[in-house]
Amino acid sequence: MGPRLSHGGWLWVFMSLLGAADCTYHCLSSSSDTQPFLSLTQTQTWRVESDGGCLKPLYNFAKLFLESVQPNPFPEDIISTALKTEQLDIPQLVRYEAGYIVCLLLAVLYLLVMSVAGGVLAWGHFHSRKVELKNTQSSSLASLYHQDIGVAACLVLVNILLLTGVILAFTVNSRVSENMHPGLYHVETSARIIEDSLTSITQKMKVIMEQYSIPKAEISKEINDADDIVGATIISSFNTDVDEDLTDLSASIEDAIGTFENLQLYQTTRTDLQANQTTLQNGIQGLQSRVESLGKCHTCDVPNPSNLTTVANYYLIPSVDDKLNDMPPASSLAGLIEQGNLTFHDIPQKCSEQVAPTISALMSVLNETQEELLNTSHRFPSLESLIEAVSDCKTTVRRFADPVDYYDFVRAVVASSVFSWLFILLVYIVLFFGGNAHTLGCRSWSHGQLFGFLDQQNNIFSSLNNSSQGFNTSQSLNTSQRPNISQETNSETHQIQPSTSAIYHGCKSGQSLFHSMHMEQHFDLEDFLNASKYLDGFNETAQNMSVNLDGLKLLPDNGRQGLLSFKQCGIDSINYHELLLLLSTPVVKTDLGVFADELDKKAEVPANAGIKEDLKKEAETTRYLNTIVKQQQTNAAKMSQIVSALKTISTVYKANVDKTLESLTQTEVALHNQVPYIVGNVSQCIMEKGEQSLLRYLDWVRHAILYKVLDCHWLAVSMDNVYTAVCLNVVDPLNAFWLCLGWCCAFLVPGVIFSIYTARRLERIH
Repeated sequence: MGPRLSHGGWLWVFMSLLGAADCTYHCLSSSSDTQPFLSLTQTQTWRVESDGGCLKPLYNFAKLFLESVQPNPFPEDIISTALKTEQLDIPQLVRYEAGYIVCLLLAVLYLLVMSVAGGVLAWGHFHSRKVELKNTQSSSLASLYHQDIGVAACLVLVNILLLTGVILAFTVNSRVSENMHPGLYHVETSARIIEDSLTSITQKMKVIMEQYSIPKAEISKEINDADDIVGATIISSFNTDVDEDLTDLSASIEDAIGTFENLQLYQTTRTDLQANQTTLQNGIQGLQSRVESLGKCHTCDVPNPSNLTTVANYYLIPSVDDKLNDMPPASSLAGLIEQGNLTFHDIPQKCSEQVAPTISALMSVLNETQEELLNTSHRFPSLESLIEAVSDCKTTVRRFADPVDYYDFVRAVVASSVFSWLFILLVYIVLFFGGNAHTLGCRSWSHGQLFGFLDQQNNIFSSLNNSSQGFNTSQSLNTSQRPNISQETNSETHQIQPSTSAIYHGCKSGQSLFHSMHMEQHFDLEDFLNASKYLDGFNETAQNMSVNLDGLKLLPDNGRQGLLSFKQCGIDSINYHELLLLLSTPVVKTDLGVFADELDKKAEVPANAGIKEDLKKEAETTRYLNTIVKQQQTNAAKMSQIVSALKTISTVYKANVDKTLESLTQTEVALHNQVPYIVGNVSQCIMEKGEQSLLRYLDWVRHAILYKVLDCHWLAVSMDNVYTAVCLNVVDPLNAFWLCLGWCCAFLVPGVIFSIYTARRLERIH
């Protein structure tokens, strides 16, 4: 299978906004509105607010205590080993939790000391009353008074601190209980948002690729209309010239047909005139002879026939048979105008036939480009492993949500009901879990140590490197198959681990996930969206668009030969002036009608009684001859019109023929010469508009991928929400809770001691 983008298919993929017939001359005048691409929906997030308020100093004090108890950094080795082997390294864990072990030992020691102190106090209370009375009697009253005041003050102070601790303990206990369930919900919701957002990246990429159908539909239409554009452009460019040429041709054809018809009428009328002249001359001569015979009667009154002669000699009219023989038949010229119009307006059909292979090739490139676009988009870096990690996290949160919630319920019940020496054990348990939650989660988060640990987990971004390897391999294969497309081939594939801290801070600052995860090291987006690499092969295909009109003739050879024959017929050699003079000459000297009337009058004269019948007979003959004279006059007038028409045509017909042949020749030559430029201009116009559409589409794709598909503001907000919901709203109150409990525990025994001591003092006074 040959190279698929060697034709530069991208341009025809996005060749929209083609003009109509004026595309050749107005390539850049069409609308450049943005394509109506689908707007991608972005992930909607909201921030979880912290409710620390006035308790923040207490939270900070608890954090300072935890920092002193467990100053160790995030235990990456311990957790990594546990995740890989599912076993804990107990010695390392003990060393890491040494601070809490010390706290446990101190708590046990405290319990032992307080137990011993309580026993001593009880023994002293029940067995040393005599000693106290004796000592009281021996001591001074002032000294006892000061001691009582000091003990009472300590008791008040301890009770105030104890009461404060109890109030704060119940307050933060209420905060923990109130925030535990919403906190778990926010954690699960944030994990779900992150998972859904990462999952939607693939769907959004698919939507972007599906938007290819918009320019494809438009460009498919424009590709199919390209032949019409070329044909319409040619028609509009030469329509005026061809109309003028055909008008000139029509004038020459009218001259030729008119000449042919007039010459035929000329010959017919000439024959009639000469035939009638013979009859007329013979009749007049006979009439004259007979009338002269009748005039020999000396007693008769006969009109003088001396003026009975013909004047016009129609035998002098020359024959035009030679010119008729040189004239082309009217049938050979009659259809030239329609034929020229039909030939000219058949140009779009010829264009369609000749452009069809190029259009077919471009449509093939259009489809191949769509396939290449989809194949390339499938090699976009995969976040499947990250999605799986987030999904596992969400599943874990969901699995432990109920136990944690139950633990909180038990803790609250125990905190409310247990008030004994076991109270210190509760304090330690809460301290251990709350402290480790703060140290392992919250503190490592705020100090960035948790990001460093995540960076060591190769499986989180394993799909990213796997897709990069597939992309480089395919890139190498495509480069070998398509030498005209510039792509870099990596000889070695380097495993690249994105920085989770950079991802978080990049997303928080508004960067695209593409840049935050350094996806440019896995997927060359600029090369993918580089329009120039798709244009070279396509330009070559588009430039193959051509129309050859070498065989096109607006005037066929027989028509051209007919006009040349007409030009050489020689009608301009006829002496029209002499003919018109001849035809304007009277037919006879005497008006035969008047002469016939005169004969009738003479027949009624008494002196002419003997020749009356002869005179009447000659009058009738004269009237008959007069009808021939009138026919000759009519034919002469008709002949004059024919000669005048021929005379008019003879003055312009050669110039008209020359102009017609020259203009038609120039138009045909211009068609042959200019059509390649017209086709080239249309093709160039199409490519320029297509390039503009391509750039607009690729700009939209770049913006959509970077700021719609891979927008990750939601990621920073969701992670901040997890921190707020867990650390600020649950862990901080929880740590403040054990701190207040420990506070109460620390001052409970001294409070009891001071209370007993004060009671003994009061008893002694009484």
